[in-house]
Amino acid sequence: MDWFSHWWYVGQTYSMIRIAILDDDKMLVDSIARFLNKQPNFSCTLKAYSLGTFFEQLTEDCSIDIILLDISLSSENSLYHLAKIKRLLPEAKVVVMTGHAELEYLV
Repeated sequence: MDWFSHWWYVGQTYSMIRIAILDDDKMLVDSIARFLNKQPNFSCTLKAYSLGTFFEQLTEDCSIDIILLDISLSSENSLYHLAKIKRLLPEAKVVVMTGHAELEYLV
């Protein structure tokens, strides 16, 4: 069973998928969070508009399954911080998002 199927069906019950959204576009973050919170089995548990805010909001008991991460946050490449994110949340899957059309962001 792959990791996504495991989240969807654990034994006889469904488990909630906890999602963090990290993007400097507040309107986008809020829209994605509203959409996800309306879906069954999804919960946006953390919203951050900067890397600093994201790291400040993390607590020892913070449990996140998926991180939606913007590739560039206020002219900062968030991929440089990916190792730290994975060190703090080793079980979390990271989905990198971008609104850039330039090839350097897509490869």
